[in-house]
Amino acid sequence: MPSLNRDEKLRIEALLKVHPGLQPLLMRVCNSLNRRGTPTGVLKLGVQLDRVRELEPLRQVFNKRVIVESRAGTVSLNFDRLVADAGDTATADSFLSALYAAVGVVRENLPEQRQIADRETKTMLARLRLRFPALAPVHEELVRRCDYWHQRVETAGVDAVHRLLEQGLCVVNYLELHHAEPVTLSDLGARVCGDSKALRNGELPTLAGNFLALLDEPGSTPDTVARETAWRHRNVVNNPSAIKATIFGPLLYWKGGRQFDWIARLWECGEAATLSWGNVAGIERCEFRTAAGLPPPAVVTCENETPFCHLVRQREPGIHIYTEGYPNAVVLELLRLLRPLELPAKHCGDSDLDGLRTADILNRVYPLTLWRCDLPELQRLESCLKPLAPKSTDTAAKFLHNHPDFPFATELSHTLKHGWLEQESWR
Repeated sequence: MPSLNRDEKLRIEALLKVHPGLQPLLMRVCNSLNRRGTPTGVLKLGVQLDRVRELEPLRQVFNKRVIVESRAGTVSLNFDRLVADAGDTATADSFLSALYAAVGVVRENLPEQRQIADRETKTMLARLRLRFPALAPVHEELVRRCDYWHQRVETAGVDAVHRLLEQGLCVVNYLELHHAEPVTLSDLGARVCGDSKALRNGELPTLAGNFLALLDEPGSTPDTVARETAWRHRNVVNNPSAIKATIFGPLLYWKGGRQFDWIARLWECGEAATLSWGNVAGIERCEFRTAAGLPPPAVVTCENETPFCHLVRQREPGIHIYTEGYPNAVVLELLRLLRPLELPAKHCGDSDLDGLRTADILNRVYPLTLWRCDLPELQRLESCLKPLAPKSTDTAAKFLHNHPDFPFATELSHTLKHGWLEQESWR
């Protein structure tokens, strides 16, 4: 910090008492110098300043060579002359420190602060990338918005910003590693942040939700729907006991060494069964029941309710699971339990991006094929296809570009060109 010339400070304060009109002019000088960082160049102070109350007092604070008045009456301050007349930089800085103190403005070097904040921001983002290397789409977005985080670092400090981003990434990383079991936001906050309220309010839940949505859709601009969908994908729920799965088929399971055949009994009566997380948790193994001579049933996942109810009414062969759009934790756990049976699996749903992404999520748990929404069916039912909305077209095209290995890219490409098949329109 430059030394303070106390005599100059007292002299300027005395002038301000006699000429209060000086205050706004001297504040303008200080603020301009903060923006410049160093006393260089020329600052315009005004036109046709009052000679008694403003111009002459300015010349008493500085000197006639520093305060310049043009023929048109424009008054300027020449910082270069101020430094030259002081004789050296240290003397000029001492005088300027006195000026700041007298006027009551904090002296700052904003260009230097921006450079420091820029270095700190880049270092912070690089360290976070090293700590969470698996979250590449999130880091790409953080780098893309580096200017925004730079401003946050300037405003709040690098430690506060680092703490916020680190917490958000910790939440995402935890869910990517442990998202099979349903968890509430309160439990998640307690486990990851040490505070059950951390994800209930404030910026952190929005930030973490954005990060999760970016993992689902790299390069996107997450909105409220995308965040809510991303939380749901990871089985973050308001009430774990409220999530259910509906199933229709000849299924039996063992739990605690005991056999439970109620799902199969309901199936025999033409009724579907509803299971909670408490029902599926702890199941040891599953079996299916079929009449002698009949082939094993297929596992059929169904995205929408009306087609599922139709399959139940028609008693379509198979073990049918209603996913209710994107599958919840109970649906996914059921599929994990059924996979050891090695039954063929297929999915019936919409052929838009959401429908095919639903199929992809299920496919990762239990490899399946598309049924009633595969390419041959889309081609057969071309007259039933509905055009995508412009926003949906753009989103689907970006998704396909960013996910060239998407298992249902053929169907999605057809949808982009010809429109999508709503599950209820199949016939």
